[in-house]
This record gives sequence, structure tokens and C-alpha cells, in this order.
Amino acid sequence: MVSSSNGGIAANGGIAANGGIAANGGIAANGGIAANGGITANGGIAANGEIAGTNYVVLVFEGTFSVRTTVTTSPQVASSWIQRVLQFWGSLPSGLFKVVGLAIEPEPNLLPGDDQPAAVLQLCVDKDCLIFQLLHCNSIIPPALRSFLNDPRFCFVGVDIDRNANRLQREHGLSVMKKKDLRLAAALALQNWDLLGADLKRLVSEVTLVELERPEAVRTSAWQQRVLSSQQIAYACASTFVSSELGNILL
Repeated sequence: MVSSSNGGIAANGGIAANGGIAANGGIAANGGIAANGGITANGGIAANGEIAGTNYVVLVFEGTFSVRTTVTTSPQVASSWIQRVLQFWGSLPSGLFKVVGLAIEPEPNLLPGDDQPAAVLQLCVDKDCLIFQLLHCNSIIPPALRSFLNDPRFCFVGVDIDRNANRLQREHGLSVMKKKDLRLAAALALQNWDLLGADLKRLVSEVTLVELERPEAVRTSAWQQRVLSSQQIAYACASTFVSSELGNILL
């Protein structure tokens, strides 16, 4: 990635000269997702020509945060991401824990009442995000992921976290040991019990006074496709990043 003096993401994957968002998108100025993405890639092509993992930079909240985002179908790449997290946060003193944002994106519901399988698992620690495409990992769940989700040094947070954890258990045999629902945490912190039914957008607004755009067309898009669009990557990253940030604030 090429940089200039004042930031932004350029159309060619480098840094825009004007400090803003260039032609290929970015995170919108209000903290939401721009219409056409907001990512730049640095490759990650395996020897056999398959994309093992691609690293992106996603700008969040008008470029206030640059979130490193790894998108992969590879259990090995997912394991490497977890090992990197453990290197940074695996030596916490006893009794302390690190907040991790957790979300899943299912295949779109085709009929009312459908409970489609999880297509994508997203994890975010601070400004480091993993988007693991569960439907394309050849049913290989890395042992490192199983251990990570059961590590008491990490607390996994999100909206409707129990439902997401139950789906991971049911579909992939993954158990999440320590988890907190952001709605309950926000309701307790703000003494506003209406937040028990809030979505992520409202929680962000209530806790941080920032508006988060979550385009319906992206939310219900084809998360089962092997190559995710820039809009999907930006959406998935921003959603999980703000979950981790809310967890850091509320917990």
C-alpha cells in the first residue's frame, strides 16, 4: 500500500491525497458503511493459486480508526490470526479479560421463518478483525478457534450473543465460554430497559451518540458467496469493530 502525507483510501488501493475517501468507497462520514465498500487489499495468494487470506484496511468513523481485516476461507489463516491475538493478549493477569466482538452473518432467509446457517463468523479485537467464511472452510474448524472461544481470558460480546453462540454450537460444535450481550450491558449502564430490544445501530447511537448506518441491502445480501464484495467486507468489519468498542466502554 502506498501512502501520501494526509491519509484516506485511494482508488488504486493506496492512500488518497486529499485525506478523504477516494472513488472506491470507504466508511461513510457518519460512521456507517459507504455504498461501495472502503477497503484496500495487500494480497495473500497461496502457492496453489487459491486465495488463502486477504488483508484489508477498513476506515471506520470518518477515518478515525483503521481496522486491519483478514478475510479467509482457510482454517490455517484463521489459526494464524488467533495466534497473533494470543501473542498480544495471552498474558493478561489472572482475573482480567480482553473483550472480543463476535457476530455472524447467515445466508439470506428465502422464506419467512427460515433459520439459515451461518455463512460468516466475524471476530474483532481492538482494531484487528477476522472474517472467517465458515461455508467455504471445507468443514474444517481449526482447533485454535475452538480453544480461543473457550479461553476465559477473552469475553465475547455482541447483540443477541446467546443466539449466535447457540448457532455456532449447533452447526459447528463451537462453544463460547464467556459472553456478554451488549443490549443488557447498555441497559444496565444507562438504566434504560428499552435497550434490551435494541439493535446494534441504536446501541451505538445511545452509548456513543454516533450514527451507524447498516444498509439493509448489504445485511440481507448473499453472504454464502465465496468472494465477498467490498460492501460486505466493510459492513462485517464495522459491525464487529463497533461491538468490540461498545464492549470496551460498557464492560
